[in-house]
Amino acid sequence: MDIWEFGSNVFTDGLLLFTIRAAAIWILAYVFVKIILRRMNKHLIAYKGEKQSLQLKYVYQTLRFLVYLIAAFFILSAIKPLSSFGSAALGVTSILAVGISLAAQQTFSNYISGFFLALYQPFAIGDFVTLKDHGISGTVLEMTFRHTVLHTVENTTLIVPNSTMNSAIIEDCAKSDLNYVKWITVGVGYDSDFDKVKEIVTHVVTSQPGYIDERTPEQIRNGADPVTVRLDDFQNSSLLIKYRVICPDYMSSWQIASNIRVQLQKEFTENGIVIPYPISSVHIEDRQNSKV
Repeated sequence: MDIWEFGSNVFTDGLLLFTIRAAAIWILAYVFVKIILRRMNKHLIAYKGEKQSLQLKYVYQTLRFLVYLIAAFFILSAIKPLSSFGSAALGVTSILAVGISLAAQQTFSNYISGFFLALYQPFAIGDFVTLKDHGISGTVLEMTFRHTVLHTVENTTLIVPNSTMNSAIIEDCAKSDLNYVKWITVGVGYDSDFDKVKEIVTHVVTSQPGYIDERTPEQIRNGADPVTVRLDDFQNSSLLIKYRVICPDYMSSWQIASNIRVQLQKEFTENGIVIPYPISSVHIEDRQNSKV
């Protein structure tokens, strides 16, 4: 038997030509995908740190999928049983169409949601985001057709469906170059001198490394307070003091706030300012004696 005709009952032009053609098609698809990636990388370098990179990466994933899908179609079309099977299975396909469409509905929804996320760019790769309704926070690592990958502060990875990301209320804690405002609260006793409390809080906050003074030169000349300290509420056992700290970014605000609380506790103790805690009084009724 001629080597070129071997397997012709299964493959349109024989096994050897099928193998050569399949390898050539797959190599061409691979090279084409690499060319697309190279072109994308030039734009990604230009948009480094910008949200346009999310769009480009999503377009690249879509094009890569389509290229390999077309390549697979051309390769499989040269297999005779598949073409005949396709005609015979046409009736079965109509029966399974509803089931398959239902199974693929969520996948398609995630893809469309990912497309709109890439289009409207509510966040960028590398942003720290919080999904308010779901209690989820993390740094955006990547976004695929189906899901968005978040890296949490606990050093774990969260896989969030794109449909969830698209419908959720998202807080982007790394948006733009603006400083992050951290509000901190502390309770002090009712007999505390508010002016003294304000003085201590201001001293502790302004002496903290990483604190940013956002006052304008005019505000400084007019004697504006470097730290906004407010009596926020009268609580059952304490006066609620609220003040804000300007930090370079969201992530550094945690450590800065912790350092301030530690130093504030020491300063309050040295100055006799009490941070009270609720005290409950329990009254026990003696029913036997009450009947006498």
